[in-house]
Amino acid sequence: MPYAERDGLKLYYERDGSGQELVFVPGWCCDHTFFAPQFDYFKRTHAVTALALRGCGRSDFPPDGYDLPSLADDVAWFCAEVGIEQPVVVGHSLGGMIAIELGARHPSLPRALVADDPGPVHPTDLASRLYPGSRSSWLGRPVRTCGGRGWWTASARRPTTSSGGRSSTRCAPFPYPSPVRSSTVARWNA
Repeated sequence: MPYAERDGLKLYYERDGSGQELVFVPGWCCDHTFFAPQFDYFKRTHAVTALALRGCGRSDFPPDGYDLPSLADDVAWFCAEVGIEQPVVVGHSLGGMIAIELGARHPSLPRALVADDPGPVHPTDLASRLYPGSRSSWLGRPVRTCGGRGWWTASARRPTTSSGGRSSTRCAPFPYPSPVRSSTVARWNA
């Protein structure tokens, strides 16, 4: 199994194909398998890499480092470690936010960025009302605002690789440990 290791942190990834580099960065609650249909399709014509971020799938679960700058730096370090130059970075949800942060922090690294359904980079008024309730429920506190666990569970659906293709969904409610969840959204309530 391929891992890249940095200061004791192991990040799991899969690579295949050859040609222009594509790096797939999954969203929150997802691992490297989220982009399996795209990975399988593009490996015929591109070098494709699917990464499991820290705290996801087969990668390590350290107690910290889940803020956007740290996650973007993980992706930049990973690309250098594995020898990926000028990739098209494709991120979904949180992965899209990481791709945007990566472009801002390491502008010479990506050839292009694709942010598929990224979370709010600058939270809107609605998001500001939803996130405090979700954060409270994740930390075990009573929810006093709209949103909460049900809203996030309904939003945590992802495509499967069933014979029906993208027509079926699978709910992935909160596989992250509490430090990951709270660290990710703590700044939004500051």
